[in-house]
Amino acid sequence: MKIPTLITMNRIYRIAVILYTAAVIALFSFGCARNTDVPAELLGVWKTAAPNYADRHLAFDQSYITLGLGAAGEVSYIIKNIESRKQDSGTAYTFYYVDSEEEEWTLAFYYEPANDGLIILNNSENVWKKINSGE
Repeated sequence: MKIPTLITMNRIYRIAVILYTAAVIALFSFGCARNTDVPAELLGVWKTAAPNYADRHLAFDQSYITLGLGAAGEVSYIIKNIESRKQDSGTAYTFYYVDSEEEEWTLAFYYEPANDGLIILNNSENVWKKINSGE
């Protein structure tokens, strides 16, 4: 029986460290995967009949949220992550997006598929309806 030498033990140690490091990196990469797939029913432009927002809109495409700001134009933000939770007859969404300075923002709302789809923003009673499809 051959007794492991210091060189053999060193080699085994290096291989173990490499395998452990690769496993940690793989687990971290898969664990941090972000969902940025905007559901098809949300794609397009949304408006509300609320007088305070008559000249405003929301728009969703596969990569961006665009906020229509009336006379100030519109601003688009890159979507970084989307969380969703099924609730009652619809889905609660939270969109995480960043501005041009990489500052993170969130948009949370409830989507109900009835009546060709409705969006109700958190902390608001205003109902947003799709005016055109983004498909």
